[in-house]
Amino acid sequence: MWAIFSRQGVLLVSFRDDCGRYNPAEMADRTLAAEFTHLPEAFVAEACREHEKPLGDCGPCEERINCSFCRWPVEACSAHS
Repeated sequence: MWAIFSRQGVLLVSFRDDCGRYNPAEMADRTLAAEFTHLPEAFVAEACREHEKPLGDCGPCEERINCSFCRWPVEACSAHS
């Protein structure tokens, strides 16, 4: 999932590739350029589906990604579930 976020990291709109017919990152970029010019600090980033934060700033997911027992994003170990 890709999304447009405010400067504070609040998810404004998300784009998913559930149907496989379009590129969500490209759609987010196009929408940012066309619809969010009034928010110059808005940005596009890959989004955490569970926590709706930029994936790079999602603490719980960062722990799962770095955990050798988790199979992120498929499954979390007992310590992270």
